[in-house]
Amino acid sequence: MGIFSLLIAGWPFWTTNLPIGLEFPWDRFNLAMMLGSSLLLAGLLELLTRSQIQKALALGVIIGLAAGLHLQNANTYRKEWNSQKAFFWQLTWRAPNIDPGTTVLGTELPFTYFSDNSLTGPLNWIYAPDSHSREMSYMFYAAESRLGVRLDGFGKGQVIDQPYRATHFTGSTSQALVIFYTPPGCIKVVDPNVDAKLPQKPKYIADAMRLSNISLIQADPTPGAQPPSQIFGAQPAHDWCYYFEKADLARQQGDWQSVVKLAGQAFHLNQRLYEVNAPELLPYIEGYAHVGQWNKAEELSLQAYDLTFRMQGMLCANWARIAAATPQSPGKQSALEKIDQKLKCP
Repeated sequence: MGIFSLLIAGWPFWTTNLPIGLEFPWDRFNLAMMLGSSLLLAGLLELLTRSQIQKALALGVIIGLAAGLHLQNANTYRKEWNSQKAFFWQLTWRAPNIDPGTTVLGTELPFTYFSDNSLTGPLNWIYAPDSHSREMSYMFYAAESRLGVRLDGFGKGQVIDQPYRATHFTGSTSQALVIFYTPPGCIKVVDPNVDAKLPQKPKYIADAMRLSNISLIQADPTPGAQPPSQIFGAQPAHDWCYYFEKADLARQQGDWQSVVKLAGQAFHLNQRLYEVNAPELLPYIEGYAHVGQWNKAEELSLQAYDLTFRMQGMLCANWARIAAATPQSPGKQSALEKIDQKLKCP
């Protein structure tokens, strides 16, 4: 009876060529087989155990394993949800508003139970909360899923025509933001003019970088976008990533006084930084340099280099921009000489 139920339950999946497995998202197809599997397991227990004690022990082990698996799954989903909440809060801190019609292109996101379709819904709830149109304002694409399917490559001018349940999105690769998220690092909205020398870029970022147009970010909307509190809860406490996202936004605007103010608040947290956080020091380096605090700019540069020697190229490019954009002064000349000496910039 159990085997018969299992065969009948699995038949539709075999005929439609849908894969059945134990990993997400194909594990959901096992739901249809649970009844038959339970009957089969009960029959095996009755067949293979003779005494009531053996049956009780075997059943206890099975129930314990099942409970442990459910607890593990629940904890995984809890961590996943916390990570996704942090993702969307950081995105709104960095991009208070985004021009409608924009495709947000991400890669190697640190989520297990997600697809880019499932991230598109929250993206529209956040940035187009009052929209009732069947034409969506925003689309989230994961490069791993869409390359070769909806994207022929990372060239500009490609039309993006994406049906989404009862709605639809029309856009173009010429109107896109490229992002990545590698905790404990913060969300990085890629700026091709700043991040060309970014070390250890996630897969596809080097090729997709040219598509990222940060001018699509509207820096001073009233009010700024926020994840809906009934779903995402209250805004979390201002942490390292809050100050980095705000500083990166201020850097984009050329508001160096705000960058320096945010730097003071960020470093007051005494946050432990890792290799992945090294690029997040660049807005502060630029900010200190532009307000003439050359010693602090130099100190932060060496701190980033100490976190990882791979920052050499990015730091040298950053100082080249600083040299071109700031007026001459003895402090500037001294800082440039020390940086060239320490980093051996070409």
